[in-house]
Amino acid sequence: CLVLSVELGYIEFRFEWLRDAWENYLLVSSGVFFLLAYRFDNRFVLSLALSSLAGWFGLKVNRFGFISSESLRLAAITYAAVISAAGSLLFYRGVKQHFLETYVHVAANVVLLALISGISDSNRILFLGLLIAVAATSIVLGVRFKRFAFVVYGTVYGYAGISSEVLRGVHNI
Repeated sequence: CLVLSVELGYIEFRFEWLRDAWENYLLVSSGVFFLLAYRFDNRFVLSLALSSLAGWFGLKVNRFGFISSESLRLAAITYAAVISAAGSLLFYRGVKQHFLETYVHVAANVVLLALISGISDSNRILFLGLLIAVAATSIVLGVRFKRFAFVVYGTVYGYAGISSEVLRGVHNI
């Protein structure tokens, strides 16, 4: 996977006329990573595949945080729904059932990040309500299925969203 990623980066750097095809590189590398993850039963490689697929969906993070816009949030929620459905379908078909947790971890983080990015927009009350509902669901299901990471996701994202709304009018220490 590392060699493939480095080779694609080199091809992009070396041949400038190929730079417009970056989305195709992401889709191809995601497909290769999925094949390798399932072939070698590796959840880390699966997370690389899911991350590459997120890039192909158009999800981007800049160095200062999540880039927010309506279309990006819609793409993030769609992406999370697609990978959750794919992971669930594979789980119920009996294909690498232990991979479901990786799908759900990535989907939960993407949805919670998308909702928290919406708190800064004009529909902030709607996004705050959705964030609280999804965070509470994450906490409840995390406790029910004994997955502490989901309890943490719900707690941290919920706290961040509520804190940003409560502290909206505060401009000094």
